[in-house]
Amino acid sequence: MKNKLSIAAILAVTGLAASAAQAQFSPTIPNLTVTDTIQTVDLNGAAIPAGTYRSYSLFIDWATGVGDAFSDEALPALTSTAADITGAFGAGNVFHSDPGVFFPSIASADPQTGMKVISNMDVNYEGGNPLFFANLQTFGDSTASWSNINLTLNTTVLPTPTADVNRTITVPAVGSPFTTVTDTVNIDTSSRVRWIKITIPAGGISGANNRFLDIDTETSTLAPTNDTVLVLFNGTTGATVAADDDDGSGLLSQLSFGAAVPTRPAVGTGAVYNGRDGALAAGDFYLAVANTGDDEFTPFTRFYEGFSVFADGGNTGTANVRFTTGTVSAITPIDCTGATSEVEPNNTKATAQVITLSSGQAICGDSINATAAEFDYFKVAGTAPAAGQIILNRIQYTSSTPTHVVTIRGLSQATTGINAGTDVTALTATGATTTPPRFIQWYTLGNDTSPDARQVFVRVSGATTSTTRYRLDYSSSVVTPVESGVSIPAGDVTVTTVGSTTTDTDFWVYDQNLNPVAGFGEDDESDVIAQGTVTKPLTAGTYYVAISNFNLQNNQPSPAEDGFRIGNVQDFPGVVLNTSTTATSDLTLLIGPGGGTLTPVVTAKSSAFDVKFVKFTVTGGATAGCNPADIACDNGDPLASNPGCTNSTTGPNEGDFNAFFAANGFFFQSGQGTGAIGGTCDIACDSGDPLATNPGCTNNGVNEGDYNCFFNNLFLPCI
Repeated sequence: MKNKLSIAAILAVTGLAASAAQAQFSPTIPNLTVTDTIQTVDLNGAAIPAGTYRSYSLFIDWATGVGDAFSDEALPALTSTAADITGAFGAGNVFHSDPGVFFPSIASADPQTGMKVISNMDVNYEGGNPLFFANLQTFGDSTASWSNINLTLNTTVLPTPTADVNRTITVPAVGSPFTTVTDTVNIDTSSRVRWIKITIPAGGISGANNRFLDIDTETSTLAPTNDTVLVLFNGTTGATVAADDDDGSGLLSQLSFGAAVPTRPAVGTGAVYNGRDGALAAGDFYLAVANTGDDEFTPFTRFYEGFSVFADGGNTGTANVRFTTGTVSAITPIDCTGATSEVEPNNTKATAQVITLSSGQAICGDSINATAAEFDYFKVAGTAPAAGQIILNRIQYTSSTPTHVVTIRGLSQATTGINAGTDVTALTATGATTTPPRFIQWYTLGNDTSPDARQVFVRVSGATTSTTRYRLDYSSSVVTPVESGVSIPAGDVTVTTVGSTTTDTDFWVYDQNLNPVAGFGEDDESDVIAQGTVTKPLTAGTYYVAISNFNLQNNQPSPAEDGFRIGNVQDFPGVVLNTSTTATSDLTLLIGPGGGTLTPVVTAKSSAFDVKFVKFTVTGGATAGCNPADIACDNGDPLASNPGCTNSTTGPNEGDFNAFFAANGFFFQSGQGTGAIGGTCDIACDSGDPLATNPGCTNNGVNEGDYNCFFNNLFLPCI
C-alpha cells in the first residue's frame, strides 16, 4: 500500500478546479478507451431513481493500450459535472466518489480482470441529479481499455466489520509509566485482513490533553517479507482516519496520535512517535491489519471509505499490534518577557523584520510549520564594532518544543559570479549537545558605510511538533586576533595553507580597516588540493587573515584562480562566518614575502562556527622619502604602495599631507598601538626624533611623536 492517487489530487497538482468531496453510483457504462486526459461519461442522472445513494461498487476489466500504461495508473471517479476537452470540470463540481486506484492493480502492463472499488460515497448522491463517470490513466501519452464496466449504487452504507480482537484503551495518568499491550492476529491466505476494534476513553487522545496513543507492528513475523499495513477507520462513519505502510522499522507500520512532545523514541529505522496522525475523539474505531504486495507481481493493499480494505500479498504469519499509551507532562511555554515579538508578514528576505539587537536582548515568535508561509525572517544588526574591532555575534535558540530549525541565510554562487536574489542556507544551528546548545554565530567588522553593512538574515522554520513559541537570545563579544609576530616588507605577500595542514581550509585577507582585500582569499588551490595559496601586493599597514575550515563566507565573489568557486556567500559587507560545526580543525598557515621564506603561524578552530583572525604587519613607506614627512607620492599614494611614482624632489607637499590625514592615516593608526609600527605614519620615535636619526629608540607605534615630527618637517626641503 502506498499513498492513494485520485483524480481530485491530480487536479490539485495541475491547477484544475475541483471539489475536495468524492462519490460514485452504478448505471450502464460502455467500454472505454481511457487516456491521460480526464474524460467523463454522462450517466443520465435524470433517469436514476430518487433516493440517497451512500455507497457503491465498481468493477472493470483492464488492458493496456499505447504508451506502456499500467493498471495501477487507472483512476475512476463519480462527479456532478462533465469534464471539458482539457480535463477541467464545470463550476461547482462535486466529487461524489474519488477513491483512488483499483484493486488488484500493479505496476505492470499485464491485463487485469475484475479490478474493483467498493466504497461508501464521500458525498452522498441524490438520485435524479446529474452524475458523470470520470476516468483517467495517469501516465503521459498512454491509453488503456476499460471494459465490462459494472457500477452499482446503494442507498445503504457498507457494514461495520466483525472484530477479531476488541481492545479498550486505558490511558495512564500523568506521572505514571507508559503502558504497552500487544494484540496478535494471524495473517494467512484466507484472511489477509484482520480487524481490531479500538475503544478510546472519555476525553479522547490529543495534544491538548497531553495524552498519546502509538500503534505499531514491531515484533511481527510475516514471511517471506515482514511487510504490514495499518488502516484506521472511524467506527461510526466508516471514514478513513489514518493509514500507514512503512513508518515502522524495516517494512513494518506505525501510527501515532495525540501529544507531539516529548516524542517517543523510534524503533530501529522507524520514525519517532510524535502524534503526527492527529487526535482521536472518544468512541469506537476499527483498525485493519493487513499484509501487502510488491506492486510488481502482487498488488499493494488498497483501502476505501466504509471499512473497505483489500489485500492479496503473499506474506503470511503473525502480526503483533502494539498499543502504547500514556499522558505526558504539560509543556510550559518559553518565557518571552522583555523580548521583541516577531511581526508578520516576515516569511521572505524581502519582508524580513528589521531588528537591531544588543547583548542580552531577544526575539520571540511562532513558527509551527516547515512551509514557506510559516517561515520567520529577521534582518539582524548586532553590536556595532568600534574602529579596529571584530565582534562575535551569537544567537541561542530555546523552545519548550525545540524542533524549530534556525538558520543564517545567504546567496548562492556560480563560476560566473554571485547569484543575486537567491536564498540559501548558510549555516544551521547546532544541536543540543554543543556548548552552548542550539546556537548560530557570525562576525562583524570593518568600516563599510553601506546601509546594510554588518547585517545578516536569520530564518526560523517550524514543524508540526513545534507547538510552542521560540526565543532567540543575542549576545556579543570582542574578538582578540591571533598575534602572528610576522612582519613583511611592502610588496608581494603570500598567504598559504598548502603543506601546513590537512584541513580543508578557507581564508580571506582583510586590511587595517578590517575590510576585505579584493581577490585575496581562496578555498581550494585545485580540484585535488583542499588548501589555498594567494600572493598579492600589499602596502604598509596591519592586515588580518580570517581563516577556518570550509566554508568561510563573506560577501566577496570567489577569485578566478580559486579551485572552488561555487561556495555560498553572505548578502552584505562587513560579515564573516563559518558554516561548519566541526569543533576542532588545524588551521596552521604560512605568511611571508612573495617568493621568500614563509613563517608558519599555528592556530586551530576550537568550536563550531569558529573563525580565527591572524594579524600580521607589512612594513615600509615612511623612511623611503627625502625627509621624514615625505611619506607619499604627489598623488597621495603611500610610497610603499606605488614604487616609482611621481614624487617631488624639492620636499613634502599636498600628497604627503593627504596621506598623513587619510581615513587609514594618522588617527586610524594611532588607535592600533604597537600594531601600527612600520605603518605609513610611523615616522618617529615616541620622543619625536625621526627614526632614521635615532636607531633603537623607544617606538610604541603612531602617536604624538610622529605627529610632531611630521609637522616639524612638512615645510622643510629634502635632506
